[in-house]
Amino acid sequence: MTAAPNRNRVPWLACVVLAALWAASLGLPAVRVAGGPELDGLDVLLQGWRGAGVGVYAWYSNPLFLAAVLAALLRFPAAAGIASGAGLVLALTSFAASGLAQSTGGVAPELAFGVGFYVWLLPQAALCGWCWATVSRRLLA
Repeated sequence: MTAAPNRNRVPWLACVVLAALWAASLGLPAVRVAGGPELDGLDVLLQGWRGAGVGVYAWYSNPLFLAAVLAALLRFPAAAGIASGAGLVLALTSFAASGLAQSTGGVAPELAFGVGFYVWLLPQAALCGWCWATVSRRLLA
């Protein structure tokens, strides 16, 4: 007789891997500011919250991602899906940062995204997809 797979390890392992990817993004080049410096992920994490002053809220996907990881670990996939979905939407607004800042009367330089940005975005998208797939499976079961 074979043992049933340990379903308790799957969310834990997935969350650890996704959180590790997110943490790894902090050490990678994330954003190059037109006419300015290249910032690694940690620089963006420490300074990005200031974007809210000019209508750029992408940084706030970080606490939503962490909340979603916690909710997933606690076995609340719908709550994790909502938090990660909202965080993903905010993260994707990074592509429109300059336009968003201009629409509020603020100024934001053009940005070029490095590998760290995409490594930061990947676990957010993966967590969102995984949570909603889990919710869907539970609804269809």
